[in-house]
Formats: sequence, C-alpha cells, structure tokens
Amino acid sequence: KMEDVPLSLRRGPRGELLAQGAEARVFATMLGGRPAVVKERFVKAYRHPDIDIRLRSSRIAQEARMLLRARQAGVCAPTVLFADVNACALYLERIDGPTAKCFVQEHSPAEVRALGAAIGEGIALLHDAGIVHGDLTTSNMVFQIRAHAPCDESAHANRLRRHAPRTTTTDRTPYIP
Repeated sequence: KMEDVPLSLRRGPRGELLAQGAEARVFATMLGGRPAVVKERFVKAYRHPDIDIRLRSSRIAQEARMLLRARQAGVCAPTVLFADVNACALYLERIDGPTAKCFVQEHSPAEVRALGAAIGEGIALLHDAGIVHGDLTTSNMVFQIRAHAPCDESAHANRLRRHAPRTTTTDRTPYIP
C-alpha cells in the first residue's frame, strides 16, 4: 500500500511515486523532454545479492522485450524508451488515465462491459503472439481516452476479421503493460 511507503520514497529525484507492487515501484519522470515513468525493481533482502541482481536485471530485459513484441502484435502497450538492466529500471512512455480497477469503480455497467470487451481483445492479441502476461490484474492496466487508438490497427483489424462475427468501436484504449 502507498501508505506503507516511506515519505522519502514517495517523491524523490525520479519524481512522484505512482504505484508500488511486490517487485517494483513506478515513478513519474521525464526522459528526453517527454513525460515518462520509470519502473524500478527493488532489492529483495531475503535473496542472495548475486541471485537478486541477476533476477532483477533479467526481468527488466525480459519485460522490455515482451512490451516490444506486444506492440508489434498490435497490443496498445506503452513504448519502451530505455531499459537500464544495470540499475534494474525500465523507462516507459507515460500513459495518463485511470487503472482498470478505478475505471470499474467509477463507471456504469455498460461502460465497464464495453471496456471489458476491449481488454479481452488486447489479451487475445497478446496470446495470439504467444505472450503470457503473468500478472494480469485490473491494477496493471491503464486506460486513456482518445479519438483514435495509438496502436497498430492492422494487427487488431486482422484479428477481428479472423475471430469476431462483428466489430464494435470504443474511444477508450486499454494499455496492458
């Protein structure tokens, strides 16, 4: 929980702490003059230091590769800006919007159903590309309201033609990092 994070970590040189999970903290930052987030995998004291650094470094590299593969498959995933495997940090495009968890709590059942369909399409694209998320929760999805989806529409359209009897449109784009 955010309340459990020391105040010194909530705002630092990286920027505001946006979220913390069991393995990493996500901070707001700027990279090359553009808004970004940095996901920093932190040390686990119960692991041997050599094993800990290898695990954290390899997981950052693997996550960067999977995000790139997901985007190539047409999934609306944040752009990888920089992966620092030595610092166990991944810099990503900042997506401003609510998490799916917040969205579900604040919107009507009809809006939640429409968004659920969009989430399902994104997950199907991941699975079609042979990617398994591993921690797919409503707290790990961010939604941005846009007029046009900023992802590869051709991959999405091809999947819809192959698998869906009809298509629907939504102005909410799910980002599945």
